[in-house]
Amino acid sequence: MAVTLFHGSISRSRKAATSAPAKSAALYSFLRSKADIRRELARLENRVILVFDWGGGTLDLTACRVVGGVVMQIASRGNNEVGGDQFDERLRNLIRDRHTAHYGITDIHALEQPGVAAALLTQCELAKIELSTKDQFRVIVRDYLRADGRERNLAVDLTRSDLEQQSRDLVNRGLSEVDRLLEEAQIDRRDIEICIATGGMVNMPAIWNGRVERFGARVPALPNRDTIIAEGAAWIAHDGLRLTLAKPIEVLVADGSGRGAYLPILDAGAPLPIENEVKAIPSRRFFCVDPRDGVAVFEFAKPRKVGLLQATDERITMCALNLPIDPGARPFLERLECQVQLDHDNVARVSVVSKLRGDRIEAELHDLDFGLALPEADPNRKQPEDDAGVSKRQHQNEGIIALGNGSGRPRAIALRSNVANLENWKLAPGDIVERWQPNFWSEYSKEPSEFQREEKMYYKRCSHCDRTLYEIQRHGPVPVCHQIGCPEGRAA
Repeated sequence: MAVTLFHGSISRSRKAATSAPAKSAALYSFLRSKADIRRELARLENRVILVFDWGGGTLDLTACRVVGGVVMQIASRGNNEVGGDQFDERLRNLIRDRHTAHYGITDIHALEQPGVAAALLTQCELAKIELSTKDQFRVIVRDYLRADGRERNLAVDLTRSDLEQQSRDLVNRGLSEVDRLLEEAQIDRRDIEICIATGGMVNMPAIWNGRVERFGARVPALPNRDTIIAEGAAWIAHDGLRLTLAKPIEVLVADGSGRGAYLPILDAGAPLPIENEVKAIPSRRFFCVDPRDGVAVFEFAKPRKVGLLQATDERITMCALNLPIDPGARPFLERLECQVQLDHDNVARVSVVSKLRGDRIEAELHDLDFGLALPEADPNRKQPEDDAGVSKRQHQNEGIIALGNGSGRPRAIALRSNVANLENWKLAPGDIVERWQPNFWSEYSKEPSEFQREEKMYYKRCSHCDRTLYEIQRHGPVPVCHQIGCPEGRAA
């Protein structure tokens, strides 16, 4: 049976988006190094794995859980302000200060030889690496300054204590990202089965000790932690694997209940483009059910979890586009078209177009989640079937793209969608239906929903006192209205 490996989250910048497959490669390399991948997945069943990648540019974290032989992403975080380059710059400034103080130099930047700043930064990176195993390291840069005295050459001793003191806040900020990730995902640190640590910064004692403090012996000392990403990428190419979309991209549409439904416009399991490829998704047509505000609101979202979806599962809003439309048009008259393109950076570009006015608005979606299908152990082996003769794999695929019609966890303010993919008056607000389709409210009509009836009465103004039911309930009845059914009539 093919097993799907869900892992990683593309962050809010294209630079971070291209690094997401690297995190997947690290995890795949770890699993691929085992003698039996499926046995390892069985051992990790319902366990949480943390991929901890702290390199020179960024810190990337991804938490995954193995469920039914599938590694599912739970949460992902990144921070590009605590990378190893920040540590190097701290050391360079410390060295400059010490050289300046020792020789009484007024402006060291004005005396630096061309190109020596980069050479000094390289020496600082080397010092950071050496101080991971040594207590002291001497930084030497010859012909550092334009001077004739001894200050011309730079020679400054650094200790491990210097490194830790200069970078303590960076280390604490980076490790706190782990705590925030676990808090957001509602995971106790004791539930982490394995912490896969990659990147050059993981060798720094302060960082290593911080991880061990949180996860104990569950942080294996990987012999290939400096090359695990490259090895994983090579295995992926060797096994002919390809990234796929792990969670559908959905748009919130009206469903007549007032809560809205999430309609997939790009299904989970869709293969992501390879290098220099752009994949266009067939466009979808929508209608505006309530044009009075002059905008059609398209809210794009994705499920918070991966796998089988329930109607009330929480969604994460990726962006909301407000497309100008004709506020005087009747509902369903103006046709709206939604187009999606995926590029090789794993970024989705969505655009919505008014076919009547010609207006267009676009956005880029960077927070995509992706999957990686593991190779089949035996391509000719039949998939197990349930009593209905449907394979479990088919159930998984169908569940991943299942349409949810709930808004998930309650929010203080919920966005009511005013777009729909069907021309159905049951989707329009009750008060606007009365204006455009009066026969919809005939005495014996069964068309209106209970929500539409309630909405119509809530916003309908009394023909005598010109107040809505809300205003009457808020301010109380006054004995001036004798309209049948009006609470004020009863008061009179």
